[in-house]
Amino acid sequence: MSVENAIFQVGYLERVALGTSYPAIAHHVRRLFLGLPPSTEVVLDATGLGGPVYEIFVGVGISPVGVMITAGTAQSEEGRFLHVPKMLLISRVQALLHEGRLKIQKNLSEASVL
Repeated sequence: MSVENAIFQVGYLERVALGTSYPAIAHHVRRLFLGLPPSTEVVLDATGLGGPVYEIFVGVGISPVGVMITAGTAQSEEGRFLHVPKMLLISRVQALLHEGRLKIQKNLSEASVL
């Protein structure tokens, strides 16, 4: 199935407690990630402080895709980093929800918040 027709299923949501250190979060995500299929990707907001957090994730053995949210109008790619305009990101998520291609399991504790 191509990405253009893909269904995206949110099967796990967790809100990490305020004050949890970035290294602790990275280790927690790594433990979760190890139980997932090898094709699973971790996508991380690399905007602002996200750059150093990205490096922490790399340090624990995760190679995330970094998304840098921009104010521009053009999307670009630089290695493992995507530069995505905020409006494009929002409109794409809205379109996926409208088309029924972004599915959030209703029984997840944070589903209503998302």
